[in-house]
Amino acid sequence: MADTFSQIYIHLVFSVKGRQNIIHKVWREELFKYVSGIIKGRDQKVYAIGGMPDHIHILISLRPNCMASELVNSVKTNSSKWINSRGFVKGKFNWQEGYGAFSYGQSQLDYVIQYINNQELHHQRKSFKEEYIELLEKFNVKFDENIFLIGLTKFGNPYRRRRNTIFIHIFFISLLWSERTILYSNAINILLLRSKNLGLLNRIKKQI
Repeated sequence: MADTFSQIYIHLVFSVKGRQNIIHKVWREELFKYVSGIIKGRDQKVYAIGGMPDHIHILISLRPNCMASELVNSVKTNSSKWINSRGFVKGKFNWQEGYGAFSYGQSQLDYVIQYINNQELHHQRKSFKEEYIELLEKFNVKFDENIFLIGLTKFGNPYRRRRNTIFIHIFFISLLWSERTILYSNAINILLLRSKNLGLLNRIKKQI
């Protein structure tokens, strides 16, 4: 067969470095248009693009002559430069290293497009961590959940305030360290008992 025929649909997901909540609505649509332009400039088709303040989703069809890793690297590099040149954020904007790439069939496109276009509604019920882990589990991808726990410890959940988040407790307790050593110790122990990741919290405890 002389010709090559293919139709490969890929759902790309990647986040802001440190999962910071800094892609604001004021310029988010401009970002999506710019990212779409990058992808189209590499002769790939964009079916949907959307996201939240800390991450982005893109549904594309990928030609055989284009590698997903190279395309994502181009999107990240060029969009970061664009964001920084426009002064949309304080300091330097960067995307997180790595990305998720999940393949879908023709019959699933409408579902994925709707999913990406309704990100704000979706994240009223689910955090990015929960969403991403759900995708990994759905596609049987092995992962280390500690990576997600460390990210949430640093920045918290940007979509809804959970009770007793580790970051808020550690920050509050550290303020009382000099005068209330007993309160500090007891509160840390309570957190350790209530957490499923004792190793992580023990490391946090040592660093305070």
